[in-house]
Amino acid sequence: MLWPGMIANHPWSSLTMEYAMKLPMPKMTNVEIAKFWSYTCRTGDENCWLWFGAHTGAEKEEYRRAYFRLRENHYIAARLAFYLTYKVDPGDLEVCHKCENKSCINPNHLYLATHQENMEDYFINGGQPSYGNTRLSSMEVDMLRDKYSKGIKPKELAEEFGVSKHQVHMIVSYKQRKNF
Repeated sequence: MLWPGMIANHPWSSLTMEYAMKLPMPKMTNVEIAKFWSYTCRTGDENCWLWFGAHTGAEKEEYRRAYFRLRENHYIAARLAFYLTYKVDPGDLEVCHKCENKSCINPNHLYLATHQENMEDYFINGGQPSYGNTRLSSMEVDMLRDKYSKGIKPKELAEEFGVSKHQVHMIVSYKQRKNF
């Protein structure tokens, strides 16, 4: 379902990445394959091959994804690189990065995993839980709640902590971050 103003398969649509994860890998011509690989600089098997093509428009680098447009569809670049190299369609599995660099499409740095395995790897490598497009430490959550209890307005707290007023409400009402 599309919301007003949202364009189907648009690269900055919130639906696109979820949609792109489910796209079957396409049969590509030699010209299309050459075009795909032209968007990276292959600098040896051990180095990251950075994607110089299009990226999603997410503000935070960690949420951006490299993608390749092919015949009106947007494919996640790492999934295509994996498919072109190993001739395996990732299907429902996620293509993960050993190097933790989402702009890397070096097939030697890519592996398949379930979403659960990918999340476990993320936390093992120091990733932090995300609560609605921002990350607040437990100390910041405590500070936010303390300031709110002292009468600081949600709008001011939202600006200070870089979150939305809605998130402030969710945190101070213990609907989010209940453990803190």
